[in-house]
Amino acid sequence: MREIFFSSILDFPRKNLDSKVWDVSKDPPILRDEIKQQILFILNEALQENGYRYYDIVSSEHLTGSIGTTQYLPGTDLDVHLIPSPNISKEVFDNVQSILKGISGRKAGNSEHVINYFLQSERMQELRGDVLYLIDSDDWIIKPEAPPMDYDPYEKYSDVWKGTKNVLNDFMMEIGELQRDLTDVDLLNEYLSDLSPDELGAIEVKLEKKLQEIEEDLDVISEKFTDVHQKRKQSYLEESLNLQNYGEEWRQSLSWSPGNVSWKFLERYGMAALLANLRYLQKKDLPLEEQSEETRELLEEFNLMLERKPEEG
Repeated sequence: MREIFFSSILDFPRKNLDSKVWDVSKDPPILRDEIKQQILFILNEALQENGYRYYDIVSSEHLTGSIGTTQYLPGTDLDVHLIPSPNISKEVFDNVQSILKGISGRKAGNSEHVINYFLQSERMQELRGDVLYLIDSDDWIIKPEAPPMDYDPYEKYSDVWKGTKNVLNDFMMEIGELQRDLTDVDLLNEYLSDLSPDELGAIEVKLEKKLQEIEEDLDVISEKFTDVHQKRKQSYLEESLNLQNYGEEWRQSLSWSPGNVSWKFLERYGMAALLANLRYLQKKDLPLEEQSEETRELLEEFNLMLERKPEEG
């Protein structure tokens, strides 16, 4: 299954940054030495193993995301954005991106947080978040601003939450259809096991049709999920084009753009992770039976397949 990590900018605030990641005795807090060393060691080792010299690829290392705020969870990831050195080729850029995907997901120190690496292709990208921390110099470019302890994201973004609930309900209807089709496949396979060879024809036709319906379910879910993802990007773009309307608060406006807030609600309830994995599965273009089995395993992993209890005799 494709690994998916979560951001937690919609969570209720805590009093301090996570002390397993940050040295909170400093003002402002700085990244713990052991965390910094691990981030750089993993990165440098991976580049060397693939024939690259660190400073030919990376000019600066930045940390962004919710882990730099008081709105974090034990599983919030560390987003390490790497600024590429000037004039690296597209081929090298793409190769390094692939390397970074391979090393992302390792736990940071003794915490439950994992480290994700990104080679940044767009200068504006890191300015969309709530924080920006320079790992190499321990400087805050965008400092975390702690919300009041009575802050409630559901109240502040009630209109966005209302629309997101409709999106969630729509996806649950699609996933419900997928669940039912998978259960029908199980039933048809049970019938097949009890039939003689000359009786299989009609059931096999029904089974093939049901497998095709599962493929269609995945196509619909994948298309709708891609649309939601594109709306998040479009929301970022619209906010970026209207920066002059926000004065000193423009950076926060990008992070809390409606499309992004809606996306974060999907993440909070595990829907973004499930949908991303279903889309990934759909794009693998597997044979229908294998696709059905992998879909079942995925829904079971997300605790969305209800097993039928055997009938009592």
